Amino acid sequence: MDEVVAFSVDDTVDLRRSILRGGDPAAQIIVDGDHVAGCFHRGVRRNGVPVATATAFPCPSPDHDASAPWQLRFMAVEFDLQGEGLGRMVLTDVIDEVRRLGGDLLWANGRDTALDFYRAMGFTVVPGSAHLSPATNLPHHRISMDLLP
Repeated sequence: MDEVVAFSVDDTVDLRRSILRGGDPAAQIIVDGDHVAGCFHRGVRRNGVPVATATAFPCPSPDHDASAPWQLRFMAVEFDLQGEGLGRMVLTDVIDEVRRLGGDLLWANGRDTALDFYRAMGFTVVPGSAHLSPATNLPHHRISMDLLP
């Protein structure tokens, strides 16, 4: 049975590279946020291999004046396992952990192809935030979720 567990940044790199950076060996897959105090990684393993992951760390939002904002990054699920609920499991765990740590906002740069997933999870698309990611040159929007009760 699949369960979400704590990952190290090293557990995330293969998924980050293959799913989010098209396998590009030169892609930057470790970012400053990975070294921010409080940063954590979550994921699911099958047969010992990471198959889904996400990272969160404290980071100001460019769109909201929250007192304890966190950024979600590197949400990834193996292509052939997408649609099985692994992303929902990982993201639910991340949301719960950010709330437990006192976060009042979770935000991200969501790929346009994933916006329906994020909306279904309770995120709102920030109006006027369309942009091309400098890392992938793919269309994104900023998304956010208010975590206050």
